[in-house]
Parts: sequence; C-alpha cells; structure tokens
Amino acid sequence: MTRIKVLFILAAMFLTGAWANAQNVTISTNLLDWVNFGTINGDATISLTRRWSVGANAEYNPWTFKFNGGEKWIYNRHRTFGAYGEFWPWYVNAGWALQFGAQYKEYAEGGVSFIKRDYGERFGRIPLVEEGQAVGGGASVKYSLLLARNWSMEFSAGAWAGWKWYTRYRCPNCGRRL
Repeated sequence: MTRIKVLFILAAMFLTGAWANAQNVTISTNLLDWVNFGTINGDATISLTRRWSVGANAEYNPWTFKFNGGEKWIYNRHRTFGAYGEFWPWYVNAGWALQFGAQYKEYAEGGVSFIKRDYGERFGRIPLVEEGQAVGGGASVKYSLLLARNWSMEFSAGAWAGWKWYTRYRCPNCGRRL
C-alpha cells in the first residue's frame, strides 16, 4: 500500500508541476467530514481550461471514542482516496458545476447499536462492527459561492453507487462473525 501512495504522489507531482501556480490550483477541505468523528480530509483541484478542472481528494480517520470508562465505544475509521473531473458552464470555481468521480475506501466502523430482528437476541440491540473495502463512482451538482477574493464556499448534492467487500462482526473483541 505504501508503494501505491508513493507512486500516486509522484505521478501527481509530475503531471501537475507545469501548472502549479496560484491561479490554477485550488486547495480545500470538507467541513462536514470534520464533524464525522474528526475525519481529516483535503482536496486539490487543478484548472485545465476555462471550463474544465480535475482533482483528487483524501480522507483519514484513525479515531476511536470510548465512553463509560471504556465499556462503550464508537468509531468510523477509514482511508479514502478519490479522483474527479468537473465541468463549469461559465468559469472554473465560479457558479454551478457538474462533477464526476471515482473513489476507493478501506474502512472499519462500529460501536453503534443497530436494531436486530433475526439473530434472536433477548434485548433486541447489539453493537455491530463492519470492516472492508469499497469502490464506486458518482455524479453531483455543485455551486461555488465567492466569499472574498481568495475564499469561496461550495455546496453540492449528488449520488454515488459502487461495491463493497466486507465482514461483519458481532463482537469486536472476540472476532465472532455474523
């Protein structure tokens, strides 16, 4: 996995080095991801023409939150890498845009109690753990609102679809599968 990261970074440096100036590069973060259990995230976009841009994003969340002296816990740990292209009808980073992208994710989430109906538990609720990988693609519509000369805020809505390969555990400590 480390080799893939290094190759991705080197490819990004070689492919974007000729265009790396302030007018063509955008760096951003997603505030809602920070609210999702403190997910660290970043996004870099490069303008190719007046109406087209490409970008890459990454997210990382290593945190586990414990409650009641470690008896209860909750987490949404993951590493996510994505790439996308954007079409801007007017100018890059101004107004509306259509975005198309692909994403890969390694994840482990758990600690949240889900209602159980088919496992015959007496109390009806147990914490589940799910670990796996996911890959997918999607499309979205977004709007970029200019706040100041070098600051903007983007709003987007879209749909994603894909596949995931996972294992569900009944108990994270004992490793008993569902």
